[in-house]
Amino acid sequence: MNILMVAHAYPPNRTTASRRTHGLSHGLVQLGHSVTLLSERISENDLRYDSTNKPVFKDGLNTVLVFPHQQSMINKLYCNLLDFISPSKRPRKLYNTLSSLDFNNSKFDIIWATFPDHCSLAIAEKLSRKLNIPWVVDFRDCYQDKMSLLQRLLLPVRMNSLKNVISSAHAITSVAKALSDQLNRIKPNIPVYIIENAFDKNRLPKTLIYSPIKKTISFVFTGTIIKNVGQTLIPLLDSLKRNERLIDLNVKVEVFGRVTQQVINQHKKHKLANLINFHGIVSRETALMNSAKADILVMGHIMSSKLYDYISVQRPILMTRSDFGECERHIHDNNIGWAPRNNDEMDAAIKEIFYMAKKRNIPSIKPGIAKKFEYSERAKKLDKILTKVAKKFTYQY
Repeated sequence: MNILMVAHAYPPNRTTASRRTHGLSHGLVQLGHSVTLLSERISENDLRYDSTNKPVFKDGLNTVLVFPHQQSMINKLYCNLLDFISPSKRPRKLYNTLSSLDFNNSKFDIIWATFPDHCSLAIAEKLSRKLNIPWVVDFRDCYQDKMSLLQRLLLPVRMNSLKNVISSAHAITSVAKALSDQLNRIKPNIPVYIIENAFDKNRLPKTLIYSPIKKTISFVFTGTIIKNVGQTLIPLLDSLKRNERLIDLNVKVEVFGRVTQQVINQHKKHKLANLINFHGIVSRETALMNSAKADILVMGHIMSSKLYDYISVQRPILMTRSDFGECERHIHDNNIGWAPRNNDEMDAAIKEIFYMAKKRNIPSIKPGIAKKFEYSERAKKLDKILTKVAKKFTYQY
């Protein structure tokens, strides 16, 4: 098939959204499809720019990366209105490019567009009607999470706006069951399929080495820690403090990524604050390299893409508290770490980890297990969904 993918993020953008689009587009090309990608080109002075996360180009993948720009006052007012009523923070970045691109002579079979980004969906919906081809919505985030007071007040308007845009879609893909359940609230009356995030094996640093150090155990956290969003190291520190064997080991907690000053101050008040090193924002390559050197990788109690990066470097995972959902299921089903639900289970996990560290025998995640979480595997499922939608559309028309 000839597939058009519309997304607001693509490498060298450092975000999870860019990695999902990159991984799935390359996976589809490997399966024999032709993919054209419409996305935003970001400048080197953009905070999201990561020089170590450059896109990989290959035959069968045509990338159309465009800089955002404004055209007219009317268009600017319309885009500002989209900003106001939609979940997207920057819908104008892609929507304004639509008029400069000519797809009239393109023979696409289907469109796949990502959300949250109102304009990506608006572009897909418009091109679907213009080219008379089906389109599929991809949902990556809960559309009603992390909202300000004004956004919560506008939620009914935003939900109605979203429902109107996706009403003509032919299928929905989402990253998790929890998100699929949320989608049922807007009753889209179209099939919803789950395609989780993953990692791209071809984009891992070439040298990922784990070498245990005697009587030393390193906990590594990569990502973002903002107050009240499910990421905190306090449960880990509390459990370490309760363990009588702490004095027998040299314990380090390394944090790589964006951490707000408020959170840093909160952790500095802890009695074990001397164990933590905050390294600030680093490139994804640096984060992966340090993850590979860790004895234990730490994540909060919310399901995030960090899980897949952790699995990619094959180091065991410790949640600071279970999410009682997808992340816990992955950890237990694949025996790749610990997902404690309470203090007793957390203390038991730390006790086991200490025992393994003293024996210098902290097991790695087996390659066969990691393989299941690669984007090449996710692309196979997306291939089946897009093929099914395209055939059904062709049969109807």
